[in-house]
Amino acid sequence: MKCRQGTKCCIIGATLASVSWSVIFYLYVNIDVPNDSHNEAKLKHVPHKKFLLQRHPDSNQEQEERFVDVIKAGQIFTDEDKQLYDHGIRHHAFNAYLSDRLSFERPILDTRDMRCSSQSYYTSTEVSIIMCFYNEASSVLLRSLHSIFGRTTLALMKEIILVDDCSEDEELKARLGKYIEDNFPPIIRLLRNKRREGLIRSRMIGAKAATGEVLVFLDSHIEVNAGWLEPLISRVLSSRSTVVLPVIDIIDADTFQYKKSPLVRGGFTWSMRFSWEAISESYLRTDPFYIRSPTMAGGLLSINREYFFQLGGYDTGMDIWGGENLEMSFRVWMCGGKIEIATCSRVGHVFRKVRPYSSPDGKDTMTKNTLRMVNVWLDDYKDMYNKATNNRYVNTDYGDIQERLALRKSLKCWDFKWYLDEVFNPDFKEKSQLSQSREDNPKVVNRQSYLSVINKGKKWYELQSGGFLIDGNKCLDVASSLPIITKCTGEGGTQQWLMRSLMNKNSNYFYNPGVGLCLHAPKQQLGVELEMSTCNNDVSKFMYDTKVVPAL
Repeated sequence: MKCRQGTKCCIIGATLASVSWSVIFYLYVNIDVPNDSHNEAKLKHVPHKKFLLQRHPDSNQEQEERFVDVIKAGQIFTDEDKQLYDHGIRHHAFNAYLSDRLSFERPILDTRDMRCSSQSYYTSTEVSIIMCFYNEASSVLLRSLHSIFGRTTLALMKEIILVDDCSEDEELKARLGKYIEDNFPPIIRLLRNKRREGLIRSRMIGAKAATGEVLVFLDSHIEVNAGWLEPLISRVLSSRSTVVLPVIDIIDADTFQYKKSPLVRGGFTWSMRFSWEAISESYLRTDPFYIRSPTMAGGLLSINREYFFQLGGYDTGMDIWGGENLEMSFRVWMCGGKIEIATCSRVGHVFRKVRPYSSPDGKDTMTKNTLRMVNVWLDDYKDMYNKATNNRYVNTDYGDIQERLALRKSLKCWDFKWYLDEVFNPDFKEKSQLSQSREDNPKVVNRQSYLSVINKGKKWYELQSGGFLIDGNKCLDVASSLPIITKCTGEGGTQQWLMRSLMNKNSNYFYNPGVGLCLHAPKQQLGVELEMSTCNNDVSKFMYDTKVVPAL
């Protein structure tokens, strides 16, 4: 059966005294650029002589060279480059253009607490790692695999099971198997679905094929960090009914910078959406290495294989993606298990702003899946869901749930009120609604400049994140290839700007690594509307020094 197609001014340029070395170092330890041409085949392996975790910067000269290479990596010079960039955003919802130019084996920052290196773990077991993908960008998928082999004790891995959910991408169909055979130990099993099953059922296919004592589910756009596996499996071995999660670090979807995540745990809203919740310092003093979490974020978890199936696996009545994480979270807690986050296990994950594909028939699988979960596990509290969603879905079909209701009865599970009282404790009743790596009060560093062309002489401040701040909470951003002034997110991405004399030492550029373009003025005239353009020599004639004043 054939697979169905899934869905698819003049600017007064700023000459800053020097670029902050802290920014350079941050970029250095997070992005590495191979020397190969960007026109080479995506699946060509680019070995890197420094496949390790960096804690200290190189010399100033080496930092400078690395900084320039980073800028060149994602920079768009031609219309063809722009087409490639647009294709990556459209099909993957991240900067695949930049990812294709980064080494599969790049150094990243060890983001663990310093105390983690002194911890010892019992790890006498065999692990099956399960990774499902559908039309994944090949460079991101292969970087995921290379990071696993580069930062994992090989003896712990019995197998890696890759489940291709009927991808249409020709590189994944024709060349992936050969690349795996040529570049990795023979423990990878590549399973290919004959029709589109979706992430949820694909994970079940992988789990049924697995033979290890412990299952570890990973997404296909991740990079594991140092010592990531031992804290997960040690806890699973000591407590069979505990599902253990890593701390999920952030890989920026625009710049591919690897960023340390704060310690947060999972919650939910009454519209049944996952949320990140703050953790009090007093709670961390109880056990700094394993944190109880009422819910799990999604696809990164470890679990005893027998317990996984005893608990009912994933609900295969759910379609494609969405809701399965909360459903499993409620089921684990209400049926006698628990969920913990291992703070010494860190895995970077590309957080996309949107999901780049839909279901084959175009249906809203998130709503259907959520309704299945609500009607099996929430009891009378499903009225809270209906209220939160304005009763929009009360008549929506969600399929037959009798099998899942029978599972709940056979497991002798608690009711949802028990879950709220005993698990979703008072610490969570006042939600902070944290977002990943959100900075509510961005810090200003030691420079300040006037960008009078943009906002009539008001002062713009450079932030530690590389952004520009005005009036306390407005930042320079890019949307639909146009520069805009909007609320600061503190997350970098399209709000990150780099000032650099890239090709002409007498000309300065405002380069946005999130979109690979430079800020551009069509003519030398104050008040002209700015735009984003390719970073070529034509831009330089529009750029000249801005007034730089001392910091406040």
